[in-house]
Order: sequence, then structure tokens, then C-alpha cells
Amino acid sequence: MGALKEAKDKLEKKVEELTWRLELVEKRMRKLKGTKLQSYKVKLDEAHEAMTKEIEGARIAIEQAPPITKEVLVEENSMLELLTTRNKELESENKVLRQQTLLGSTNEDLSERKITTLESDNDLLRNQQKTDCQSIDSSEVIKPPSENELVHDQQAIVHQPSVTSELTEPITAKVY
Repeated sequence: MGALKEAKDKLEKKVEELTWRLELVEKRMRKLKGTKLQSYKVKLDEAHEAMTKEIEGARIAIEQAPPITKEVLVEENSMLELLTTRNKELESENKVLRQQTLLGSTNEDLSERKITTLESDNDLLRNQQKTDCQSIDSSEVIKPPSENELVHDQQAIVHQPSVTSELTEPITAKVY
């Protein structure tokens, strides 16, 4: 029993030593993570400050910069007058073209309305034809006689005794 107790004690000491080592490693890792996070935070703060300073510097430079003005020298008044005249001509052409476009679109609208009306009338007539056909199908349909029937009927008429001969024959009645 003594050997078992010694083995148990040795195992307990090993477990304590391993637990202590694990705790030490965990502390180091937490410390390392904390320092890494801190270093990242410091770098982020530094970058933020640098950007803020740069933006502020750009604002100041924009405010202090003189406004940009361009001067256009007109050498000839005739050129200015020519361009003004041409501009007026183009504006009048543009006005005419707009009016023509409006008239064209109005004509197109009228044509489209006529087409729409004709299509709806066509649909209405088709529906009416379908209902008429359905009502004819549902009622008793009388077929026109075929050619053979017509010929047969004509032959029967030719071979029938005439009505006058029936009238001239004596009528005999049987009395019971």
C-alpha cells in the first residue's frame, strides 16, 4: 500500500505543477494579447490624429488660397456678334424642332389611340363570334343536305306518282 500512496502523491504533485504552469502560460498569453491590443489601439489613435491634422491643414490651405479667376479677352466685337447671332438662330431652330416633335408625338398618340380602339373593337367582335358559335354548338345544328342526298331526293320526286293521279283514282274506304 505504501507504493500506491507514493505513486498517488507523485501524481498529485505533477498535477499541481502542471496546473501552475498552465496558469502561468495563461497569464503570459493574456498579457501578450493585452499588449498587442494596446499597441494596435495606439497605432489606430496615431493614424486618426495624423488624418485629422492633414484634413485641418487642407482646410486652412483652401481658405487661404486666392480664388481662381480667368479673364477672357475679346479681341473682336464682330466675333462676339457673330456668335450671338448664330446662337439665336440655333435657338429658333431648336424651338421649331421641339414644336414639330410635339406635333409628331401628338399624331403618334392619336394613332396609338385609334389602334387601341380598333384592337378593342376587334376583341369585342371575336368574343361575340365565340359566344355565337358556342350558342349554335349548344343548340341543335341543322346540316345542309349533301350532294348525294339532293340527287336521291330529286330521283324520288321524279319516280313519285303525281298528285293528280291520286285524286282521280277512286277512294275506297273499308268499313268495319
